[in-house]
Amino acid sequence: QLISVENNLQAQRTSVELVQTRVSAGLDSELDLARAQALEGEIEAETKLLLAAIDSNIHQLGALTGNVPLALKERLQEPTLIPQAQAWPALGVPGELLRRRPDLVIAERTLAADTAKYGVAAAQFYPRFSLDGAIGYRAQLAGDWFDSGSEFYSVTPGFSWPILTWRRLVDRLEAADARTRVSLYSYQQSILNALAEVEDALSLYNYLQQRQEVLRRSVAANERAAELANQQYQAGLIDFLDKLITDSNLFRARRGFVLSQGEIARQYVTLCKALGGGWEEYDEPK
Repeated sequence: QLISVENNLQAQRTSVELVQTRVSAGLDSELDLARAQALEGEIEAETKLLLAAIDSNIHQLGALTGNVPLALKERLQEPTLIPQAQAWPALGVPGELLRRRPDLVIAERTLAADTAKYGVAAAQFYPRFSLDGAIGYRAQLAGDWFDSGSEFYSVTPGFSWPILTWRRLVDRLEAADARTRVSLYSYQQSILNALAEVEDALSLYNYLQQRQEVLRRSVAANERAAELANQQYQAGLIDFLDKLITDSNLFRARRGFVLSQGEIARQYVTLCKALGGGWEEYDEPK
């Protein structure tokens, strides 16, 4: 954005110089010069806002990476091109989305845990059978302990059924069932929300790319219009106001095209996030 605005500023300064020359020659009025200088001032003021925004972003990135705010100043101060995203990220099969997105993994594990708790609560209703036994030796004299006649065995069957705590067990089971149903609905809704996010991200990414192509054609048309307007203005066929309007339209078209590039880059990140981005192998740039 800064590069685009600075280019517009340079073009407007050239225009101001041209108008000043024509005013000195009596071909233009002071009103035309004031209009040209006003537009120059607006564009220059915009550069100050962009510079402040750049500094702010650099400071935030420094803090986010665990550094002092100015740590990345030198590295990021030099303007570079907007990162160009791939045409489309690796979508994969729909089922992989369930294993890639952390929110869906959490919802699935929560459902599994609540289902297991329901099974534990239901098992409390079943009767319990047990066999308690003992084996050993007994004798009146110590020397007879290990004789075959001294051996003894004892088996005692057991049975229990929590009939007296039945109401409490029913309450526990109902609570576990409610938690399981809530987890199930939450899991289903998480899947639907994830699919909606993916569809929204895909749709917007597609339309932003189409919009950028329209803006590209708009910039080309405005550049041609500005060129013709400049020629006609110098030939005295149109007044300065017409040229000023044409130049302003070109500045806005260029700015819109640059903003569109940034929007596409950010939407690519949003799309990767919706798809559970981060699962691919990634090599740190050297």
